[in-house]
Amino acid sequence: MDTGNNVIIDITDRYVGMIESFQCDFSLNMSDPVKYPLCTIKQSERLVKDVKLLEELSYGLRNGMFKLIMAE
Repeated sequence: MDTGNNVIIDITDRYVGMIESFQCDFSLNMSDPVKYPLCTIKQSERLVKDVKLLEELSYGLRNGMFKLIMAE
């Protein structure tokens, strides 16, 4: 894909596994921090919102609804 002078490259595959892993770790920790201790993270309202966004991003990437792109 070309937008003006920039070439757009799909880099989804480079990052999707890492994003899915982080999403899984945080979601498990939020559901049961004793059984799935991630680290000593205080669960704040902002963290809960960020984990929900991470879940949405992970789902969208995994199902081809979202793409990560880079302009060169």
